[in-house]
Amino acid sequence: MFVKGEDLPPVLTQQLSIDRAIVLPIIGKSEPIGLLIVDNYINQAPLSSEKAEHLLLFLNHAGLAIERGYYAEDLANRVEELKELNQALKESHARLVLAEKLSVVGEMTAKIAHEIRNPLMVIGGNASLLAETLQDKDEQAYNQAVGISKESSKLVGYLNDILDFSRFFKPRYTPIDFNNIIHNTLLFYTHDAESTGCRIKERLNKNIPIFFCDGGALKQIATNLIKNALDAMPEGGELTIITGIYNNNIYLVVKDTGKGVPNGYSKRIFEPFFTTRSTGTGLGLSISDQIAQAMGGKIWF
Repeated sequence: MFVKGEDLPPVLTQQLSIDRAIVLPIIGKSEPIGLLIVDNYINQAPLSSEKAEHLLLFLNHAGLAIERGYYAEDLANRVEELKELNQALKESHARLVLAEKLSVVGEMTAKIAHEIRNPLMVIGGNASLLAETLQDKDEQAYNQAVGISKESSKLVGYLNDILDFSRFFKPRYTPIDFNNIIHNTLLFYTHDAESTGCRIKERLNKNIPIFFCDGGALKQIATNLIKNALDAMPEGGELTIITGIYNNNIYLVVKDTGKGVPNGYSKRIFEPFFTTRSTGTGLGLSISDQIAQAMGGKIWF
């Protein structure tokens, strides 16, 4: 249809200085998808009804083509979305199957670990008592008894890790002194640190208030982190323990000067049973991460 200048948008009349134009709709299959405005600003050729009819015929085909292109692009996007959803569904199903298998294995492992742990504790305890009686009488027998006691304690520690991992953790909140728990946990490892030539730096923020937390669970997290740090420095180094407050959150930093985690393994350190050492269960960090999340916290590496 023909439109006079006064009915055209001001931006056209002002910039192009036109007083007349042909305005035609671009129609898709069922609805308008655009608008074509034709003027004679360049060649000043007369605008006729015949030209308008030719343009309208062209626009009918163009509208369908544009709409098909739009639908084709939309369809392609939806196909990609469906592929991604399908892949996510497959991965979720695989994780679910694995979780079910691990659940069964976990229950069996917990029962076996419990049955093994109790006799081991008896063996370790009796070996310690035997060592005390042999200390000044038979050096060879004494060393053997001490060795049995130490190895038994180590195995009990592994079994405790497995039992802790298989249990559902529910925090028990009581008022705690954060710095006191961290300091006392660190004291327990002072001898181990000194025996390997590790220096300890302790920077505890005295402004941390008493707050509600599971003190035993916090001690377990600190124990695992400190032990991992010392294990990473078998030939000595420096262990730094820092506590502080940031954005109303209380944090603990455990830093060592060991070799660190090998390239490519940093994303796996919280996976159950993953370890880069020849000893240990690989559950310490996984258990610590579960405990931290259960208490509304998080461990970063």
